[in-house]
Amino acid sequence: MRNTQVSRIYRILTLLEGSRRGLTVRDLHQNIQEHDQVTERTIRRDIEALEQAGFPVNRTTNADDATQGDRFSIESSLRVAKHLTLSPRELFALYLSRGMLTPLKETALFQDLEKVFSQIDTLLPQNARNHLDELTQEMKFEPGPRWGLGIDPDLLETVLAACSNQQVLEFDYQSALKGERTPRRVGPHFLYFAKGTVYLVAEDLSDQQMKVYSLARASEASMSTELYSKEQVAPEDFFKGSFGVYRAETTSSIELHFKKEASSYVVERRWHASQRVVKHSDGSLSLYMEVGITPDLVQFILGFSDAVEVRAPEVLKSQVREAAARISALYSPSSGS
Repeated sequence: MRNTQVSRIYRILTLLEGSRRGLTVRDLHQNIQEHDQVTERTIRRDIEALEQAGFPVNRTTNADDATQGDRFSIESSLRVAKHLTLSPRELFALYLSRGMLTPLKETALFQDLEKVFSQIDTLLPQNARNHLDELTQEMKFEPGPRWGLGIDPDLLETVLAACSNQQVLEFDYQSALKGERTPRRVGPHFLYFAKGTVYLVAEDLSDQQMKVYSLARASEASMSTELYSKEQVAPEDFFKGSFGVYRAETTSSIELHFKKEASSYVVERRWHASQRVVKHSDGSLSLYMEVGITPDLVQFILGFSDAVEVRAPEVLKSQVREAAARISALYSPSSGS
């Protein structure tokens, strides 16, 4: 119930910021009730809550029609510090996003982020802090994997410095398949946070190939004095045809057919920039994508069990079939599991 109020207040801030003349409670209600079935009295209480929290809400008598009630508007910006100005909506969104940072709790980054919020806290009026804290405490985010577990903070700083200064980076790296630890010498491009850990995208200078390295398997990193002068690759270009962190050299036209029981979950999410969804009369749907056939795509499909069927291409069907057969063999009575 409280999460609905958070969404409603954010929408009220959006509407007020976008109106030059201001809006009445009735105006706001007409816009809000399309998404949230509430009364005008509820809208009025939300406005009062914003006023009490210190948001710069202005009231003016409705000169056009007194029966419509006062018009409400909001100042376009809030000066938080000498060199920091935020709109009311930006400040509200900033506090809401605080809950999304918990996966970084085990990293050095989290401590620095907490310091930033502490500084903003000291610059806000007490009633504003209390109201924002009350609302954000009621809106919870799925914690997900803790990002960066097992990564040495000093190693992370060294890698960040190498990316920033465009200098050759050297480190020892453990292979995921063979388990061997070998020295690597790379030209760093950028860090990529995904799947509960931190990856480095860099050129392996031994074979001039762009590769993705998990920093959790790296150690003994040092930044060389040698400059790496090649043009930097943009993340959106590097992972353009990828479904996850595995890079795909080529893409394929993927067609997945989801049963009715999985369709609502699938259609509510954005799985890839190339996706196209077609709903069917029986409640099922088809998901089309142009992506590479990588291990994380196969894992995604297996996660839906028998609620999804690979319709194309044949090579993806084969990989999913083989993976499913290995899982089935693992749990068969004859396996001894």
